[in-house]
Amino acid sequence: MLPLKNRIKLSALTLIVDSGFVYSLIFLKLDKYDKLFSVSVLSIHSLFQYYLYKNDQKKLDLLHYFLPILLIGASGLQHPFLIFISLMLLCAVKILWVFENRCILNNKKDTWGFTKASEVGVIILQVLLSVKLGYNIKKM
Repeated sequence: MLPLKNRIKLSALTLIVDSGFVYSLIFLKLDKYDKLFSVSVLSIHSLFQYYLYKNDQKKLDLLHYFLPILLIGASGLQHPFLIFISLMLLCAVKILWVFENRCILNNKKDTWGFTKASEVGVIILQVLLSVKLGYNIKKM
């Protein structure tokens, strides 16, 4: 079971990210990949919020596997706003890792997703998304 303070942090972060994806679907002109990505994120996050509320650790663990998949998938995005949201989510995850010294979705003993390899992967993905964001802003 996750402590309430961790569930509140995760829920707030998810809602902030989701508000950006909802905004983009309503107000921005997106290509097919960007739309599909946004709908996928919102669908997975809806399930995540539900199981966070229910405090169902097994389902949360399963949904936890989607986070790196979605963040890697963000490298295919074209709209700068969506790239920015994904980059901010990646930064928030990294900041939580630093302050908590673990992934707050894990129990204290569990280290899934919190390894040197994943930290290096996050840094590489941050650089990739940052460069892509700059390039796509310049293209506009």
